Amino acid sequence: MNDKIINLCKAGAMQATIICTAESSHYLVGAEDDEGNFFNLFESSDSHLYTYSLSQAKALFKENGISEVIHEMKTPYDEMIGLQTAATTRERLIL
Repeated sequence: MNDKIINLCKAGAMQATIICTAESSHYLVGAEDDEGNFFNLFESSDSHLYTYSLSQAKALFKENGISEVIHEMKTPYDEMIGLQTAATTRERLIL
């Protein structure tokens, strides 16, 4: 699954994405499709891949040949309620 997601990101069919919730100690890494669905990368068959810093997340994508990612930060309120608000921040990072 990871190779498929990485290859789709390289081809431009998906956007490499790093998600962090404010006050969280880790970053989820994966990709987003055109409809906004997020697909996690997996460390093992039943364990989502996450990193402990933004630098680690960026390095993971760069090591896999991806040069651009979206970094999304949400507040805990966004996560609990599930509303799209101005509190969600998205930025494009060039690696």
